[in-house]
Amino acid sequence: MAEISCEGQTTREINAAIRQLVAQGETELVVRHPGARHNLGVATVQPVKLTFAGSVGYYCVGMSDGPTVEIHGSAGWGLAESLLSGAVMVHGHAGNGAAASMRGGTVVIDGDAAARAGVSMKGGTLLITGNCGYMAGFMGQKGRLIVCGDTGEAFADSMYATVCFVGGRIAELGNDAIIAELTAEDTTFLATTLARYLNALLPHPASFKKVVAGRKLWNFDQREWTIWREALGADAVYLGTAALIALNCNRPLYVEDYQALGTAPYSCHHCHTGRCPVGITTQDPALMQRLDIDAGAERVANLFRATTLEIQMLARACGKANVHDLEPEDLRALTLEASMICGILLVGTNRIFGGGPGWQEGR
Repeated sequence: MAEISCEGQTTREINAAIRQLVAQGETELVVRHPGARHNLGVATVQPVKLTFAGSVGYYCVGMSDGPTVEIHGSAGWGLAESLLSGAVMVHGHAGNGAAASMRGGTVVIDGDAAARAGVSMKGGTLLITGNCGYMAGFMGQKGRLIVCGDTGEAFADSMYATVCFVGGRIAELGNDAIIAELTAEDTTFLATTLARYLNALLPHPASFKKVVAGRKLWNFDQREWTIWREALGADAVYLGTAALIALNCNRPLYVEDYQALGTAPYSCHHCHTGRCPVGITTQDPALMQRLDIDAGAERVANLFRATTLEIQMLARACGKANVHDLEPEDLRALTLEASMICGILLVGTNRIFGGGPGWQEGR
C-alpha cells in the first residue's frame, strides 16, 4: 500500500501522483492531509482502492469509473459526480449535489447530505444514512436513492424512473412525485443494502416509504398545464455547457482522437474517460497541453460579458433600469409551444396561445 501526502502539493500534483502510482501497479493508496482540497481523485478510471484520510472539497472522484473510495471526513459539493462504476463511502457529511448525474456504482454518505443529492442520477445507488436537503432526486432518470432520515422540500421533483426510499419524514413531495406500495423485491433490496453498508442499528425495511414518478410529466397534456408550469419554474440559472464550448469543447480539432473514443466532434460526451481530445476534462499531460488557458479564459470572459449585455438589453426593452427589477409580468414565450405550456404571452403579441386551461385572447 502506497501513501501520498498532500502537504505542499497542488491538486494537479496530487492527482498526477495517484495516476503514476496506479500505473506502476499499486492497487491501494492512502491520501493523507487532503485539507479539503477540491477535485481530488477526479477521473480515476482504474479499479484502485483509494482512501482519503481527512475531509475533501468539491467534486472529489468525479467522472470516475471503477475505484473503491473511502473518505474519512466530510465532502464538499459534487461528490462522485457522473460516477460510472465503483463504490464511494463518506464517513461524514456531503455538500450540495452529491452523486449528481451518477450512472452506476454505489455512493454511501454515512451522515447528512445537503441540497439536490442525486440530482439527474441515471443509474446506481445513492444511500444517505442521515437527512438530506431540498430537491433530492430532482429529475432522476434511473437508479435508486435511499434516505434513512428526513428529506427536505421538493423531494423527487420531476423524476422519470428513479426509485426513492425514505425512512423518515418527507417535508414535501416535488412535482409529479407520489407514494407507492413497497414490493417484496423492494424490501429485499433495502434489507440487503442496509445490512451491507450500515454498522449502526438497522432501520426495518418495512418502515420505509417508496416514492416514484406519477408519470404526469412524461407526456404533455393541456389539462395538466399548471403542473408543467410549476415544474418549469426556476429560482436560479447557471451556465455550464456554454462555458465549455467557449473553451473549445467539441470543436473539430484532433478528429482522430474523437474517433478513437468512438464519437465525433459536436457529439462527444466522454468527459468521464479523462481522454478529452481538446484537453479540458483530462489530467493527461499531453492532452492538457492542447488547452490554451489564456485564450480560453478570454473566450469565457467574452461569453459572460456578452451574456450580461444581453440581459441588460432585455431589461431595458421591458422598461427597467436594473436587471433585478424584472418581474414575472415581463416574461414572454418565444414559441407557440412555450406559450401553451407555460401560460404566458407570446413575444410580439398580447395573446396566450393554446386553447387549453389558462388560454385567453389577450388582456
